[in-house]
Amino acid sequence: MGWTVPVPFGLPAASRYRGKSTSRGQEGYRSTRPVLEADDFGEEFTPELRTQEERLRAEIERRKSPS
Repeated sequence: MGWTVPVPFGLPAASRYRGKSTSRGQEGYRSTRPVLEADDFGEEFTPELRTQEERLRAEIERRKSPS
């Protein structure tokens, strides 16, 4: 199970959580990765690509839901 902690871009988030233990008192693995939003792509993320993205997300949700 993982957690996503949103922080402003450029904030040294890793140092904020370094040395923290998990809720069970164990050391946990932490990684910092950028999470991009659609608007981060600017004009390159065309209406066609946005539509394709929405279709893919809907398909993933359908597959996750029990039939």
